[in-house]
Amino acid sequence: MRLSLVGALLCGLAARVAAQSNAARIANDAYTRSHDYDLVHQLIDVRDFDWDSTTFTGRVTTTLVALRPGLDSVVLDAGKLLTIRRVTQGRAGTTPLRFATHGDTLVVYPGKPLAFHDTTRFTIDYRGRVSSGKGLTFITPEGRAHRP
Repeated sequence: MRLSLVGALLCGLAARVAAQSNAARIANDAYTRSHDYDLVHQLIDVRDFDWDSTTFTGRVTTTLVALRPGLDSVVLDAGKLLTIRRVTQGRAGTTPLRFATHGDTLVVYPGKPLAFHDTTRFTIDYRGRVSSGKGLTFITPEGRAHRP
């Protein structure tokens, strides 16, 4: 009897946690990587390098498939040095989508919750700054005229 009561309580707690949106879990620092979607494709375009300020702009177009019904938010790693300018959807990228950042995480809210196996595509425009020397790095000429 006692074991079945404990089991029922655990199932009820698990259902409450599963019912929370990704955004709510992130806001409560309770988010662990989930497998809510399958990343199908990302087109990454980095441009407008400013050598003096070590900044750049970029655009990432992401295509993904929902792996659960009612997917109302997509959680992505964004890095702390990226400033998200806008997130859009649609062929011409004219429909703005709501988004939020939390530390180095970006949450994108589709225009409507996605059904299981629905495909969506959205574009993130951002500005970045290089300061760590990891990944993208700006190399200064150090007095040499033609250093690449």
